[in-house]
This record gives sequence, structure tokens and C-alpha cells, in this order.
Amino acid sequence: MILIFTDKITNRLAYTFDTIFKGILRIDYKITADKDIFLGTDLPKLSYTTWPIADEIFIKSSSLLFEKEIEPQFIECGDLNGIRLIFAHDYTQSSLPFDPFAATFFLISRYEEYLPSKKDQHGRFDPINSVAYKEGFLETPVVDYYALFIRQLLLEKYPDLEIPKRKFRFIATFDIDNAFAYLHKGFWRGFLATIKNILSLDFKALAKRINVLKHKQNDPYDSFEWLQSIHEKYKLKPILFFLLGDYGKFDKNIPHDKEVMHELINACSTWSDIGIHPSYQTPLLPNKLKAEIKRLNLILNQITTRSRQHFLRIMMPIAYRNLLQSNITEDYTMGYASMLGFRAGTCTPYYFFDIEKDERSLLKVYPFCFMDSTVLYYLMKDEKVAMEKITQFIEETNYVGGTFVTLFHNETFVKVIWKNLYEEILKKTATHLIEEE
Repeated sequence: MILIFTDKITNRLAYTFDTIFKGILRIDYKITADKDIFLGTDLPKLSYTTWPIADEIFIKSSSLLFEKEIEPQFIECGDLNGIRLIFAHDYTQSSLPFDPFAATFFLISRYEEYLPSKKDQHGRFDPINSVAYKEGFLETPVVDYYALFIRQLLLEKYPDLEIPKRKFRFIATFDIDNAFAYLHKGFWRGFLATIKNILSLDFKALAKRINVLKHKQNDPYDSFEWLQSIHEKYKLKPILFFLLGDYGKFDKNIPHDKEVMHELINACSTWSDIGIHPSYQTPLLPNKLKAEIKRLNLILNQITTRSRQHFLRIMMPIAYRNLLQSNITEDYTMGYASMLGFRAGTCTPYYFFDIEKDERSLLKVYPFCFMDSTVLYYLMKDEKVAMEKITQFIEETNYVGGTFVTLFHNETFVKVIWKNLYEEILKKTATHLIEEE
């Protein structure tokens, strides 16, 4: 237990302290704004204010956690032990050359996504506008390092203080945007796709389509038996997010009411956890979101609590509010489509804070740092680069004791080389998981 002094206790401050001390460091704390109580305690002490009180650990506060407005921030940057800092300062009395609490809140609340900015073609916040991209730390979970800086200060000042070391975790997730390439699409979709193959002179694809429809070869996207066997081999339970939206320009899974879709989802539920993959328009259409969740609930005959938005469309804060109103308690959308890395600056699951309402919610956000589509379609890189990045992220996450979350799609495993790469990921994570036991 540690006692923290601050001039004013706000919702932003309490949320941030909870995230760092309870969520990352796993240590109990109390906050006080009473100097007499602070000076009279025998507990380990830390002050978060503008001037040190006695000989405690002192971290100079900036104004962000004491404000209620949402406005552009002037952010000074720096470095400490090779880690990029934001909300840096040169105040020599402070135990750290930056404000780790303001920095943490700014990053995990996605403060910058509430501010006006140019969006990409899908209405998403563009990572090139983020401070993480501009300052070169997008691929580093800086928030977790900031917490480790605080941990080190506490142990140096109070060596008898017990702060447990976190264990590395791995969560494998999959988006099922298109369960099958050729099968179960219906007559007209199949007919039009065949005509397209002919007009584009893509006779190889046409031949494959015909062979699959005649059941002479397996549908290339049907990797579900392999996914089951590989995860059972490494004793892991992944999460599969199924798209059940109506057919549209960006929503092209097989019809949600087909019996084969119901059978597939229920079969996958025997070896994986299942979540909803809300369709393209749902962030702005709450009734559509509720309808799709209801579809999955009826298929599984249970309440769905996990989600990840299709196309990773998060419009802050409305998308998260809609999920909360639909009884979703875990969301796995926090990552970028066009870039790899830690969108919220962390590899630790945390609770969504609605800045406009100035309140912490019950929605837990699970950030991911690697998506197959980012490498294949945005960065146009090969499997070698993918493995290099994955290895980097595993090592970073393991060092800070965080949670490594990956995002793959079933159609990626059309190529055997991606199956081999994925098994390499499972081997690497299994090694770290064994080391932490």
C-alpha cells in the first residue's frame, strides 16, 4: 500500500492511478488531498503536485488530469533510458523528467482522437496524426514502461515494498469476415463472381471456383479445422469474431441466416471463444449493432460480451458508447489498420474512459499490436518482415509483462507459408508462457 498526495482528486486522476497502480503494477494505493495525513503516515509516499512536500517521491504534475475541457495539448517530448517521453519537463526536483500520469491518460483515453483531425477513407482516425507516430514510439508500449519507471522509484525508495512482477499473456484473435471463398454465397453472388472471372480472363480462379463447388477440393478460406488443431496442440483458446451483418459493399460474409453459418459458429465455440464482429456501419447505427449481436446470441443461445469492429472503425466516443448500450464488456478493436504497433501506447487491457462524460466505463479495451492485413495490404511486406515485427512485439510485451494480442483472418492461411509463420508465433509465445509459470 502506498499513499499519494495530490492537490485535487478528479475522475481523470483516479482513473489514471487505477490504471497504473492496480492495472499494471498490481499494488494498492490511497489518495489524499490532506497534507497533514500525508505527512503523518508511515506508508510509502508519493506526491503528485507542483512542489515537493517533504522527502517523498515527487512527480511534478501538469494540468491535464485536473481539467475537464478537451482541447489541443502542447506536448514537450524527451527520452529516458531509450524510451520516448511525452509531457516532459526540466523540473529538477521531480523524481522523473516527465509527467507519467498525464502521458498515460492522454494515450489510453485516446485524447487526441476527440480533437478535430483529417480522417482516412473509412472515417477512422489516421495514425499519421498521432503523437506516437510523429514521435516515433508507435511500436513501443510506452505506458507500460512509464509504469516500470514508477515501480523502480518505489523499490529504490522503499525496498521492503512488495510489487509483484506481471506475467506475459497471449491472446490469439481472428476476424471471420468471409468464412468461405466460394461456398454458400448464394446463386447470384456466385454467378456474378463467375462472370467477373471470365471477363477478367482469370481462368485459374474460375477453375478453382468450379472445383470447390463440385467438392473436388476444399474451399481455400475454410481453415477452421486447422485452426482448431493448431490451438489445441499449443493448449490455447483463441477468440473468433464473426461478421453477421447484412450483405453490403464492405460486408460480404455468407448470409447470417444460413444453417451452415450457424453450424460453423457452434462448432467453433467448442474450441474457441466467440465474439461479434459488428458490420461496417454499426459504429453510427446502434440499432443495427443490437440486431447483429442478437443474431449471435440466438445462434449460440448465450449472451455475447466480446466484440471487434469490422474495418477497425472506432469513432470516439460514440462507437464505445453504443457497445456499452448493447451489453458488450470487452472490445478488441484498439489498433490501427494501416500501421503496426500500440495505438493506445500500451499492451495492457484497460477500461474505456469517456472524456466527454468525464467517467470511467465498464468496457474493457484489449489493444492489439499486429494484424496480418496490415503487413499484406497496407505495408505490402512479406512473411519475413511480419515475423521480425512479431518477434519484436513479443519481446517488448514480455519485458513489461503485458498482454500480446494478434489479429489474423481465416483467409490468410490460404498460403502454407502463413500457416508456418503462425505456428512459429505459437512456439515463441509458448516459450515465454512456460518461462513465466
